[in-house]
Amino acid sequence: MLKRLLEEENVYSVAVDGGIGFFIKNHLKPAYWLGDMDSAPEGDTIAAVHLELSEERFCKVPVMKDDTDMALAVEKALEAGCEEILIFGGIGGQRISHTIANIQLLQAYAKKNCHIMMISDGCRMEVLHKGVKAFSKEMKGLISVFSLTDVAERVEIEGLKYGFKGNFKNDRALGVSNAFTGREGRISIKGEGYLLLVYENDETGETADES
Repeated sequence: MLKRLLEEENVYSVAVDGGIGFFIKNHLKPAYWLGDMDSAPEGDTIAAVHLELSEERFCKVPVMKDDTDMALAVEKALEAGCEEILIFGGIGGQRISHTIANIQLLQAYAKKNCHIMMISDGCRMEVLHKGVKAFSKEMKGLISVFSLTDVAERVEIEGLKYGFKGNFKNDRALGVSNAFTGREGRISIKGEGYLLLVYENDETGETADES
C-alpha cells in the first residue's frame, strides 16, 4: 500500500530520520528528508542518499530541540500545502513515548483543521473534532473511542456493536473495544472536545465520507 501511494505524482512525501530506509529499499526518493539522524542508515548508504538529494530537499536537525522529528516533518508537509497527512510508522516501536507524542500531534493539527491519519500494521488512529465520521458496512475489526479533553460534548455512536449518546470524559475508558457489525455506522461530536479514534484489526481500511 505505502509503496503504491508514494509512486503517485500528487503525493508529497517526507522521510523522517531512519524512515529513509524504506525509500532506499524500494528505490524511491522522498520529496524531503529530515531528522537528527539518530536512527538513519550509516556509511555508504547514507552518503549515496545525500548525493541524490539536494540541500533544498534535506535537513539535519539538532538532537536537542523543542519538537520531535515527526512534528517537524508534519510542519514541512503543511508548508508544502498538504491538508490531508498520512503518518506511517508512528505507532508502537521501542519507545512508547513517541507514540504518545504523535497522538498529541494529531490533536494539535486537528485544532488547525488539518486532518492526520496515523497508520501502522494492524492499527490506525485519527482525531475527530466537531464533525461526523461515517463508516461503510465493509469495515471490520475493532474501534475504540477516547476523549482527549476533559470532556467531549454531545458524542453519538451509531451502527456499531455498542451505541452511545452523551458526553465522553477522559478519566473513564468507556469507548474501548467497540466493534463494526457489517452495518453502516457513524461517530459524531457536536460540542466541544476532541475524540481519538483507534482502529484495530481492520483489514479493509475503508471508511465512508466524513462530513
